[in-house]
Amino acid sequence: MTTAFSHILSKESKHTDPIMAAHKISAKKLNAEQVAKKEEKLKQLKKMERMYREYVVPTETTNEYEKELRMVATKGVIKLFNAVKAHQKQLQKPKKSSTEETSGNLMKHLENA
Repeated sequence: MTTAFSHILSKESKHTDPIMAAHKISAKKLNAEQVAKKEEKLKQLKKMERMYREYVVPTETTNEYEKELRMVATKGVIKLFNAVKAHQKQLQKPKKSSTEETSGNLMKHLENA
């Protein structure tokens, strides 16, 4: 076993690929992929840096303003959920059939006349 392995290692190769490579991608392609990955990572880091550039940690002076914004947002969300709940209740009420409505309207109309 070791002689077979040493025989493979001692062979002269005209390719720059690693010996017994799992894939047949050339070293140039591998390097190009690594460079592309590094560039992508740098691009992402720059994007994150831009995002956090104007981020300010709340202090005592800005803390009151943040609390006020949070309260306003909470009230808005509560109003939204209450409106949705009221609308869902309205949809769940049994509706009168169209014949009942027309007969009811007819009866009211006849009583008024």
